[in-house]
Amino acid sequence: MKAISQLFAITLCVMFGLAISIVILFLFFGHMFLVIPIIKENEIERHSIILANAFMSSDKLAYYDNLRTYRAVLDKEKLDNEMVNKNNILSYLKIFDESKLIKEISYPNSAVFLIVSDNEQDNTWFLIGGGPIKGEGTGISTYSQCMLSHVRIDPAMIFRAYRKGFFNPIDAVWTDYDMQACNEVLNANQGFVAFKTFPVAIRYSDNDIHTGVLSLSLAEV
Repeated sequence: MKAISQLFAITLCVMFGLAISIVILFLFFGHMFLVIPIIKENEIERHSIILANAFMSSDKLAYYDNLRTYRAVLDKEKLDNEMVNKNNILSYLKIFDESKLIKEISYPNSAVFLIVSDNEQDNTWFLIGGGPIKGEGTGISTYSQCMLSHVRIDPAMIFRAYRKGFFNPIDAVWTDYDMQACNEVLNANQGFVAFKTFPVAIRYSDNDIHTGVLSLSLAEV
């Protein structure tokens, strides 16, 4: 009986110790699974700010007076040349071309959606592209392919763009169903998205400078 009692006590101690170990492991790994996404979210937030500032200072967008480049003063002619102008239906074909601007300023395995809006008149430019893909079959690669495969350039574009009462280039090119389908691809690969806006000036001429906004959406996995 004494031996049985000792065995029973040892068994209880082992089970108790095992239970404590499981709880500790659960808390540790649960904490790790919580911390890792926070670190990634902070990283993509930082990347989006760096990218936006790089775009606002790029010689492909910013005004240059033969002496210096003016950060956050965007040149209208350069915007027309590098980005899609929502008032020019032919410029929508740029969606299918690789953007030299985003090719120069981007992070690996990322997708960028850039919008510049004039606050004083009906003018909006936008650009879509991605950074270099490192590794076949990455989430961003699949996401980018999905977005390109769902581009809709048809007569209904103008109605989709204004259906919510203001011009939205995203709605012009993709339906809600298209966006949801591709976002599910990104979410399946544990992707993160950051959205930032910055005030800018848009220079039409020396005597015609408007206030505007640069908006940047960045997706990374």
